[in-house]
Parts: sequence; structure tokens; C-alpha cells
Amino acid sequence: MAQVQTWWWPRHVGELSPVPVVVLGGSIAATDGHTRAFAAYRAGLRAIPVVWDADELEWDACRVCVDWRRAEGIRTIIHLAGRVVSPTMYAELWLDRCRKMYEGLAERFTRTEGLKLAERL
Repeated sequence: MAQVQTWWWPRHVGELSPVPVVVLGGSIAATDGHTRAFAAYRAGLRAIPVVWDADELEWDACRVCVDWRRAEGIRTIIHLAGRVVSPTMYAELWLDRCRKMYEGLAERFTRTEGLKLAERL
């Protein structure tokens, strides 16, 4: 947060780059820009511009992340208040968790692809 706030502190919503979103699991989820969105909330903004994310994403990973968010009771950006952590803690709590999740997804994909190949032989 501190780094974001040193280079970005909007005076009004027109200064914001849109945050990319998708519909996933029946709700709208940001695919990027969570820190900017939270910084906007802390700056007193109650709405931000969004844009539908047209990128091809790893949907299984996105679903896992949305499930994690829901399990933690995070329904909106407001629910991140009191959850801001240091970069070190962020790496431990989030980036390491994501890395392990991607490794698990890759392993599952490899097994699935191996089974499909075996079925074709």
C-alpha cells in the first residue's frame, strides 16, 4: 500500500485506470488492480471505473482464488480493511499460496493430459 500511495493518489475517479473484472461463480471479480482499488477506497472513492477483462486467463486458478476470497468473508474491497500486510507477509501469505496452487493445477493438468493420451493409444 505504501508503495502504491507514493506514486498514485487520485484526487477524483477520472484519474483512475479501469480495474479489469470478470463474472466468475455468479459474481464480479477483479482480475488485477486490487491494491489500486483498495487505495481508491482509502482515498474516499466509493466507485471506480472497471473494464471487462478480455484476456485469456487460467480459469481454474481464478475460481480457486475466488473461493479463497469467499472463505475469508471478503465480498467487496471494503473487506480488505485491516488486512493490509507487509510485502514480506504478502509474499508468504499470498504469493506462496498461489505458487502452490499453480503447481497443484499443473500436476492435475499433467495427469489429466497423460490419461487422455493413454486413452487415445
